[in-house]
Amino acid sequence: MRLLLLNHQGLALAAVVFPPGYRIYTRTNRDAPSVLLASVPAGTASYDMTGLANGSIRYAHVKAVSACDVEDDDAVGKRKLVRVEIDDNGDLVGAVPNRPIQLRLERLASGRIVAEWTYHDAGQSIEPSAFNVYVATGSSAFDFDTPTHTVSYLKGKQSFSQDLGTFADGTQVRVVVRARSSANNEESNQVTATATSDATAPDAPSSLTVQVT
Repeated sequence: MRLLLLNHQGLALAAVVFPPGYRIYTRTNRDAPSVLLASVPAGTASYDMTGLANGSIRYAHVKAVSACDVEDDDAVGKRKLVRVEIDDNGDLVGAVPNRPIQLRLERLASGRIVAEWTYHDAGQSIEPSAFNVYVATGSSAFDFDTPTHTVSYLKGKQSFSQDLGTFADGTQVRVVVRARSSANNEESNQVTATATSDATAPDAPSSLTVQVT
């Protein structure tokens, strides 16, 4: 997989004035420590990443280094971490949004269940256009080719929800929510929320007594 090296303005490094060299770092996730992948000389415009397993995800960033072996002082948090994802067939997946977080299910009366989740856009590689909601019941597998529901993304909004409908009493309901881009590139989180529907009405009172006080 070829990584194009760009400066902060998105210009190819081969077209700007260089420091003596660059260091390419990768992370296994956005919050993991950075690990040096390669050091490349000035004028390098791309780097071939090899050895990425099918189904793997890495995050990459680049820092300039001086002739005295001093790296630039721009905090990595200010940079855009580039997500590199290889699918199960060994192909590069296009840029995908951040994954939704805080997925939860709310059980309501008559067996109704509502899914709720949060989306944070900090550090995203690309903005989502929608969320795909996948629902499975009992021991059935998820069909990740066909979302059960789709919820549009609204820029700046963080909290989203989807009414999943009603289920028979005692049904185990499992839900996965994934963000997708306008190019239909979907992130691949497996975080699952589970709830058991409750469609049983409470027992009626057996008697009513009136007392004068």
